[in-house]
Amino acid sequence: MSSLSDVLQEKQLHPDISARVVDRFLHGSWDDAVLNAYKTVEERLRAITGSFDSDAMELIKQAFHPSTGILTDPRIWPSEKEGVHQLFRGAFLTFRNSPAHRYTFSNQDEACDAIILANRLYIMIDLAYKNRTSLLNIKESTLALTYPKSDDTGEYLSLDIDNDGKDEIIKTSFGYSGMELEIRKEGSDLIKTIQIGGESLDIVMADVDNDGIKELACVVGHTAGSSLVFYRPSEQGFLELTSIDAQTGEFKPPVFYDAQVADFDGDGRLEIVSEPWDRIPDDLWPKGKDRELQDWGRVRYVYRWSPVRRIFDLVHRELLYVGGR
Repeated sequence: MSSLSDVLQEKQLHPDISARVVDRFLHGSWDDAVLNAYKTVEERLRAITGSFDSDAMELIKQAFHPSTGILTDPRIWPSEKEGVHQLFRGAFLTFRNSPAHRYTFSNQDEACDAIILANRLYIMIDLAYKNRTSLLNIKESTLALTYPKSDDTGEYLSLDIDNDGKDEIIKTSFGYSGMELEIRKEGSDLIKTIQIGGESLDIVMADVDNDGIKELACVVGHTAGSSLVFYRPSEQGFLELTSIDAQTGEFKPPVFYDAQVADFDGDGRLEIVSEPWDRIPDDLWPKGKDRELQDWGRVRYVYRWSPVRRIFDLVHRELLYVGGR
């Protein structure tokens, strides 16, 4: 019969889970160990959502609801979002509530399995939080307040996107070709209309080329996933920043699919981290594994702006997983 100490060596429990669980488990308090594992997950959700009076089901809804969850990954399919939501609900209804009301676990193997699941949920929360905050941190400091005027045709933001110290009025609306962006000075004529596409649009100012001047970043939502497009203010209007195709080495439209802005390597500069679901390049295909008919998966591409070449250079690639979205 396996012990938790064996599992610790093999699985390496998260320190936050380990601190609340190990002593209780080793002393035979299996129900108490499981209950504390899920309480630790619950406390993490409480800290992230700021909902200190909500019960576990409400916390899970706020964090992982497929449409409104603050930790829901926008890059995955709706069915996957629902799957994550129901995974947390099912785990808590099964393993969090039962030991709180009655003695549930009669042997350490059952309790150990429940603790390992709680540990996995805790890690999923941490990963989701890091994924969502890398771009949200930029938004919190740069996204403009909603402009006071609004109408049924779109939403208005007030934001200095040309770095002249004066705010422009930005109107986002949904047209025949998807989302579009209108930019104008207050009280003056239209400066620029940009056809973005997609079904939803967030606007962010971020210094993605690390030159001290922020660019206009458009986070475009699609039915499944999102894309990231960048524009630099210039005297001629707004110029699209260019990139290089990861596989062909050719110039391509500056769209990064399922991407976020983050300091990937911790050097204080921003990179673009793109994780599209696509056909896996031959050199990243797992060695010894036969090519399948559906040889797609998710690959991580990291791009950094080159001030010399004036393009986004691909600086890192890695295979995340093989298979469906």
